[in-house]
Amino acid sequence: MPRKTFLTALFLMLGFLASGSFARAQSATPPAPPPLPSPTPTATTPPAILIIQPTPAPTPAPQGNLLEQFWQTYRTAIITALISALIGGILVGVWLKQMAEQLAKWTSQLFHFLFDRFASAPLLRWRFEKQYRETLAAAVQKLASSPLVDREVQLDKVYVPVQLTEETHALGETRLEDYYQWKEDRRRQQRQRALSPWEAVQRFDRLVVLGDPGAGKTTYLAHLAFLCARRERLPTYTPLFIRFRDIGDVTRLEEAFPKALAERNFPNAARFIERRLKTGRCLILLDGLDEVPTETRHQQVIELVQNFADRDHRTQGRGNILVISSRTYSYEHGQQLTGFTKTEVMEFDRPDIERFAYNWFGETQTPLAAELIAELQKTPRFLDLARNPLLLLLITFRYERERNLPKLRAELYQHCIYTRIISWNTQRGTHRGRFGETDKWRMLRELALDFYREAWPRLLDKEALLAWLEKFAANLHFPEDTTPATLLDEVTGTSGLLQEWAIGRYGFSHQTLQEYFAAEGVDRLGQKEGAALLESHFEDPAWKEIILLYCGLADKADLLLRRLLVRAKRGGKMLWLLAGRGLTEGARGVDPSVIQQIAERQVALLYQEPTGEEALTPEESDELIAGLKTYAAALLSEQVESLLAGDTASAALLAARLLPDTAPPALKEAVSAGWRPSPAPRTWKNAAPPPPPSAGSGPRPPPRSWPGWRTPTPPPAPRPPAPCAASEAWTT
Repeated sequence: MPRKTFLTALFLMLGFLASGSFARAQSATPPAPPPLPSPTPTATTPPAILIIQPTPAPTPAPQGNLLEQFWQTYRTAIITALISALIGGILVGVWLKQMAEQLAKWTSQLFHFLFDRFASAPLLRWRFEKQYRETLAAAVQKLASSPLVDREVQLDKVYVPVQLTEETHALGETRLEDYYQWKEDRRRQQRQRALSPWEAVQRFDRLVVLGDPGAGKTTYLAHLAFLCARRERLPTYTPLFIRFRDIGDVTRLEEAFPKALAERNFPNAARFIERRLKTGRCLILLDGLDEVPTETRHQQVIELVQNFADRDHRTQGRGNILVISSRTYSYEHGQQLTGFTKTEVMEFDRPDIERFAYNWFGETQTPLAAELIAELQKTPRFLDLARNPLLLLLITFRYERERNLPKLRAELYQHCIYTRIISWNTQRGTHRGRFGETDKWRMLRELALDFYREAWPRLLDKEALLAWLEKFAANLHFPEDTTPATLLDEVTGTSGLLQEWAIGRYGFSHQTLQEYFAAEGVDRLGQKEGAALLESHFEDPAWKEIILLYCGLADKADLLLRRLLVRAKRGGKMLWLLAGRGLTEGARGVDPSVIQQIAERQVALLYQEPTGEEALTPEESDELIAGLKTYAAALLSEQVESLLAGDTASAALLAARLLPDTAPPALKEAVSAGWRPSPAPRTWKNAAPPPPPSAGSGPRPPPRSWPGWRTPTPPPAPRPPAPCAASEAWTT
């Protein structure tokens, strides 16, 4: 007997016993009152006379005394009976309430059992389908709520439709530089064959959507499911959104569909979904083919999808639509589906970035969105980073809170990494405590540096990575049961910075963040060892961004730039550009003479007309001028005066382009009017006027009209300016 029922019966019995004792007490005979005195005859002498005197009736006792006597006599029984009755009444009420609730529950279960049993019947189907669509729409809305930010992100409010391209290329080599060059070439080609999200679905009923981590593949499928569930697109279709990792042990793919509907409030939908499949009215969205945990399981799900597609194609033709998402590298280097069109998610372009910013801030903060776009346009590397939707989300969120972008790229990257390692896990509650955030950061830093230092391929086999982890963890203190496999699982699962791109092959989630980690690793080596390592890779394109990020991270980059200056005097244009970019990144602790020599040589590159590989492109020219105005603004006024003294159209034009905002008003007026100031005396003793143009090269035509521009008629023959100490460095 249940404990609650036993206690209820016990208290009821006590109540009844108390009530019985009270009743017996009421029925008991009260004690008899004392007898009244009887009349006594009086003896007399005859004649005797009998005198009878009536005895007066006793005065009745006051009523109050009787009640008090009754209370004193039965007080204990009365109190016991009242308490027992109260407790018994409460327990009986509780018992009756529980019985009523249980009866209602049984009735509801029976009703829902019968109702759900016939959910696919025509009379009830509309009700469950509506409920399913509402639940699905609400579920995919949550997919846009990134755990990286602490605000609710509504899919229909901020989503920017990605463009798809039919054109994908297999990558034969996996070296980093090959992959990055392929990515740049691909970006230029994709726009010619771009497809809108719904255009791709309408054109192809068998579609594979590929993309890099954070490119928006899952959000694209969620967008399709959301609009279809709300009947805004393909209103006659039933959407099915399923992750590959959630497909159970089934022999046919369609066996997993009723479970997906049941999880979203459409029970017993087997007959319903069977009819929908036969009529060709299902939009089947399968997300994350690359997330299947093992190679064996990966092979199984590929066969499930392929068999389903073959059966459906043979019986119904172009009815049901099947869309699958996967990471590009995993799909291109694994088994592929037959009869499916491969498309790839394209990176955001500038209109997409602008649209996302305005969607994020909304109508109430439109000026803030415009400010963010302007800041991104000032920093091409930030703009390039924002092409990835996930990283754009981080940039936008930071700007919303800080109202500015960091002055240095390294600061933004550091913020993104901090968010991924710490803030993401704080929001999700996924801290495991085995591998601290500091150790994770250190591991990623050293791993990224070894990727470049050892010239590893872009993706590292799991066995090699576990061997590296074992060496890394040898000097760290972890619990005894910690293994390299558990550490790898934790890092990949809690940060997203190191990911399994293909089955058993790992790499960093984004190139830029990998370069930042490597630059941090170089900085931790120390100034001398770090400069020596970077010096051996000055002309390696794969190390360019690492060198630049190191300049922004190091407390003292003087030694590196001195070595770069020596090498640039022999190496040509690209090393001078690299030196200027390093100063633009915010290099600290650099001797002013080093800065002056780099600035003078860059002005000379702008003025001269080199040919062949040494010729500056328009983009490089604009970059040089922007950099000079950033790190050498105090030196440009003297350089502008020297250029105006050259009395050539190209020199005057370059002077106008180099004129800093801090220049004296007289110099601004002279540049605007095209006036040539007197070349002597010079106020900058070591000023380095540019050398004359090379023979046979005429003045460079101005790319734009400058105020007050005057064309010299005819230009006098160029004459070399007076030599100075600093100018000798150009010919060394």
